[in-house]
Amino acid sequence: KHGAKGKEDALLTSVSSGEVPTTKIILAQGGLSAESLADALDAAKRAKQPEIVALLEAAGAKPRPEFKLDEAQLARYAAPYRNPGGSELVIAVAGGRLTVGAGKTGTGPPQPVPLVAQSETAFVGAEMAGLKITFTIEDGKVTAMIIGPPSPANTFTKQ
Repeated sequence: KHGAKGKEDALLTSVSSGEVPTTKIILAQGGLSAESLADALDAAKRAKQPEIVALLEAAGAKPRPEFKLDEAQLARYAAPYRNPGGSELVIAVAGGRLTVGAGKTGTGPPQPVPLVAQSETAFVGAEMAGLKITFTIEDGKVTAMIIGPPSPANTFTKQ
C-alpha cells in the first residue's frame, strides 16, 4: 500500500493534463483503488479525452454511482459556509451537481470542484480524490458541512 496515494494523485494529474503516455505507465503498474479510477474517468470525460477514457475503462474504471437529487433539493445546500478559524467555502449548484469553491477568504479550490452525491447528505469530489463532504440537516434545514479527510474532520457552518 505504500505509495498508493502518490500513484493515485499522479494518475489524476496525468489525466487532468491529458498525458496519455504517463497515464498508460501508471495504469500498467496497477494497485489503484476503484475510487481513484472513477475519479480519473470522470475527469477524463469532463475534459473530453476519449483516448484516456478508453485506457481507464480497459483498466476497469467504472463511473461512480450517483445518487440523484433534483435542482430544488440541491439548492438547499447552496450557500457560503465558514469554519471556526474563519475560512470560507462556497457551495453552489452547476450543471445538476453541487460544487465547492473558494469563498471570500480565498480558502479552497480556485476553480469550483464538482461533487457527486452518494446519498442525500454525503458527497465526494468528482475530480479531487479523497474529498468527502457530509452535510448536517436539522429540522429539515442544512446547517453545516463536514469535510474530511484529513483527520480530524473540518466543520463549516452554513452562513
